[in-house]
Amino acid sequence: MILRTGSISSRSHDRDVMNIIDLEKPRALLFSSVQTPLKLAVPLEREGVTILGTSPDSIDRAEDRKRFKEVLNKLALRQPESGTAMSVGELYQWLEGSDIP
Repeated sequence: MILRTGSISSRSHDRDVMNIIDLEKPRALLFSSVQTPLKLAVPLEREGVTILGTSPDSIDRAEDRKRFKEVLNKLALRQPESGTAMSVGELYQWLEGSDIP
């Protein structure tokens, strides 16, 4: 089953997708876009549904800036200075320790 969802993500939408999966009982799913299916892929994988193609964890690793930076560091690949801040205070704290003017 190929799962193609739009950019709409809500609990009712997620339930609708789960209802279709329960009804159709696919052997595996192939997601054809990223954001919305990724949000569904992790819970579906936990429920035992086989996900074809790129694993939900690999997609998340590529999209999550902190996790992606960890991969680049592990591979010793050069990259521009960067950081992640979840608040203005964290941003200023990061900027103070950086070489960015």
